[in-house]
Amino acid sequence: MKKLLIAGCVLLLAACTPKEYSLNIRAGQEQIQEENFAAALTSFEKAQNEKKTEEVKVFIKAVHLLNESAEALQGGEFDQSIQKAKKVQAINSKEEIKNTIDKQAEQLISESQILSSQQKAMEQGIAQGKKMLEKQQFGKAYDIFEKVNQDRAADNQTIAALSKKLADLMDKTTAAKKAYEKKLAKEKAEKQKQEALRLAAEKRAQEEAIRLAEEQKQKQQAAERLAAAQEEKKEEESTTVVPQPKQIAETSSIEVQQTEQKTASSSTVQQKKTSAPQEPKQETDTKQTEEKQTTELTSSEAVQLVKNYLNLNNEKMHVEYDHMDGDNYIIHVFEVVIDDPKTNVGHTATYGWYGVNKKTKEIYNAFN
Repeated sequence: MKKLLIAGCVLLLAACTPKEYSLNIRAGQEQIQEENFAAALTSFEKAQNEKKTEEVKVFIKAVHLLNESAEALQGGEFDQSIQKAKKVQAINSKEEIKNTIDKQAEQLISESQILSSQQKAMEQGIAQGKKMLEKQQFGKAYDIFEKVNQDRAADNQTIAALSKKLADLMDKTTAAKKAYEKKLAKEKAEKQKQEALRLAAEKRAQEEAIRLAEEQKQKQQAAERLAAAQEEKKEEESTTVVPQPKQIAETSSIEVQQTEQKTASSSTVQQKKTSAPQEPKQETDTKQTEEKQTTELTSSEAVQLVKNYLNLNNEKMHVEYDHMDGDNYIIHVFEVVIDDPKTNVGHTATYGWYGVNKKTKEIYNAFN
């Protein structure tokens, strides 16, 4: 009886073992298709614990490689991922097993190749975009970053990191463009300001040159008028004949003789009475004319009167005759101001205009 019980237990265990094995094998295959390689490895290891077969041995080896390939893929090690997947394809096994593992290996290879190509394109785009940034070609740089970031086929850790880097570069490009445009606007405004200052300085210089030229012209005209007045004075002095004492004496002698002759004549008594007082009158008029000619001011005397009147001791102040206004000498009082000591170029600053009556010697302000 005891022997029968033992035999029954053995048969029962033999019947249960294949079932658990089969369930774990089936579960592992499904998990491979779901790309859950870690769970598949656990299922196959359970099956191996139930029953060690060549089948389960192949599955465990293949799942190890598939899991390593998937991890390399996620970590951005695309070449390593491809190598691991190709090792899976190189495993010899039954057709059913090979179809299961080769399908996943092929999928990992394809995805790794796509992501590797995407990685290279993104890295190349980043390099090209940065060159455009260095050249301050912000529009081209932004377009490059945007295009390679939009063209990515799938995401993983490496691609996600590159995508974030591209997004940051796009933000940086936008900020750099704004800063650059602001800088250009500031430089343009400064350039316009400097140009305005330069034009204003040129205008002031032109106005100053015109003013100096006008003052120089006025000074030259004043000098010409003074020279003309002096020449006129010389001509007047050269044409004016002043009776000499000898001439006056001769005239008086003749007049006396004429008077004596008239006195001796009895037929002209009445004429002597009449003419006697007329001769002294003519002599008085002549003396008055001579006194008038000797007492009238000259232009140089008028200038000296103005100097004394204003009490001028400043060497920079000039007092010059300008022209006649009736019986009045018009005198110009001005100061010479040197603008450039190197060239000794300057201008005149009028102090005042004064009139001097050549008869009465009266001094007055010609502008009032």
